[in-house]
Amino acid sequence: MKQVLAIGLALLLFGGSLVPSMSAEQVIRLPELVTHFHEHQREEGQNLSVWSFLMEHYRSDSKHHKAPKHSHSRLPSFDGGHSSY
Repeated sequence: MKQVLAIGLALLLFGGSLVPSMSAEQVIRLPELVTHFHEHQREEGQNLSVWSFLMEHYRSDSKHHKAPKHSHSRLPSFDGGHSSY
């Protein structure tokens, strides 16, 4: 049990070091980002790139967050939040 806990904590710390400005809560939301990307691909066509999707959702001047047909409350935030671990 101790070994499993130690490995889990090591993986958490390692993952946090890869994206230091992202909190653990935001990392947990990454699967929702992938799901939302696939929704956009279905609606807009398979030629939607990951880069254009990210720019549409995370650029400061983007109007997309005000679109009524999508919920963005569960998407991760990349604003430099602090980690809770």
